[in-house]
Amino acid sequence: MPIYEYCCDECGCNFELLTTRSEEQPATCPKCGTKDVKGQMSVSCIGGSGFSNCGGGGSGGFS
Repeated sequence: MPIYEYCCDECGCNFELLTTRSEEQPATCPKCGTKDVKGQMSVSCIGGSGFSNCGGGGSGGFS
């Protein structure tokens, strides 16, 4: 299953969910509990030899 990235409109929290788009339940912010979240555009990064170099590591796993 793919991992989808979301951003909460209420508190600004960025988070990821392992889910399918076919699920009817909207994403819920793990920080404040609201369902007022928007999906973010994700970029895949696959490196050779088992190494991935996607840039610096930010908080919450985003760079």
